[in-house]
Amino acid sequence: MSGGLSKALTGGNSSVAERMDGDVAVGVVALCIPAYLYSFWAIYKSPFVYFERLKRSAPLWIPIALCVFSVTWSIAPDATIRRTSLLLICGLFSVGLSARLGRDGLIRAVGFVTAFVVTISLISAVVVPDLGMPHDKFYPAIPGLFTQKNNAGRVLLVGVIAGLALMKSRPTYLAWFILAMSVIGVTASFSGTAIGAMVICFLAYYILVSLRGAGLLYLGGIAGFIGAVIIILAFGATFATDDDVFAAFGKDSTLSGRTKIWSAVWRALGSGDHWWLGFGYEAFFASPKGVGSVNWNMYDYIPPHAHNGMMQTWLNIGAIGVCVTAVAMIYIFVRAGRIFASGADRRSAFDFIFLLYFLLINVTEQTTLAYNNFIWSIFFAVAALPPAARAPLAIAGRPSFRSSGGDGIPARPSAPEDDHFAALRSD
Repeated sequence: MSGGLSKALTGGNSSVAERMDGDVAVGVVALCIPAYLYSFWAIYKSPFVYFERLKRSAPLWIPIALCVFSVTWSIAPDATIRRTSLLLICGLFSVGLSARLGRDGLIRAVGFVTAFVVTISLISAVVVPDLGMPHDKFYPAIPGLFTQKNNAGRVLLVGVIAGLALMKSRPTYLAWFILAMSVIGVTASFSGTAIGAMVICFLAYYILVSLRGAGLLYLGGIAGFIGAVIIILAFGATFATDDDVFAAFGKDSTLSGRTKIWSAVWRALGSGDHWWLGFGYEAFFASPKGVGSVNWNMYDYIPPHAHNGMMQTWLNIGAIGVCVTAVAMIYIFVRAGRIFASGADRRSAFDFIFLLYFLLINVTEQTTLAYNNFIWSIFFAVAALPPAARAPLAIAGRPSFRSSGGDGIPARPSAPEDDHFAALRSD
């Protein structure tokens, strides 16, 4: 997902967008084949658990189905067919992660991978400086393996969230190691968007954890308020394309040209008959009929996407698709908030904080319904996770700490239905 290896497969003269696209070289797609195979391995090993997770992620399959059907009205049907195929297999892979790893395993896997990538990125920045982004362009940013500093920051920030969720788990040094390496990676990327989002994630985590014992209703209200603020800011930034609005906050008045892209996208959506159903999944920027309908002279180059999750979804599957996707995400967000507020598993903080981060990052980047995308894969896996373990029950005055995961929360004693489900899993 960093794009570092794909640079060698597509050639050094290819643009960042081409190296990350997946349609340029067969080798780029081949890098994801192990993930595709893992999906079917997960189905073979745990079919009952896999399909249980598949049901948990059902809300997200509705907009995905709309993306698949969009081939019937796509202005670039060949591109839509290829990329919806990748979107489908990406969803199956994410469900496989959830089924095989569970919440604790997923968080630890994300943390380990992030720490490993940061280490290799720092080494490659010295040993093979040409592997990632040209360092003289965004000095002193250190993307290492990554072909773009914002991509580096937003991917590595997931490791920060994983480290926070593991803070009360044993061994504690693991959480601190993952957290420290991830913070170093995000900071070294010099991505303003990622650094700002990291600060918000820290604040949200400690506010929610400090209020954890305040009761389900109170905590749910606080969590809902934080989520509402994030959503309002996300949609507000999307529509506030007036340069003076951002300049008033001391930011680049165009958010590095993003507001100009958003204005162009709105013109494209309003100029034809694509308002309700869009141009077809990932077809607008892949076809001269779409991208050629906008004058891009006001920008340095033709962007690969809308740099906004809502607008890209609008281009893909129209206003109907935006509504369907928004409803699915709100449902998943509320469900994650209820799981966290139940107080059963402290690590469920990962679910809720990651979903907040996902909403926030989609203001200036595109990861919603994105094929072969790390952030979308983790979002999908989180949506497929089961409810946290229930509150502990005592047996003969002594609580059982079986499968406590090391965070000091005793697990609920086995019930007949649990044993039956375990038998199904062993099959």
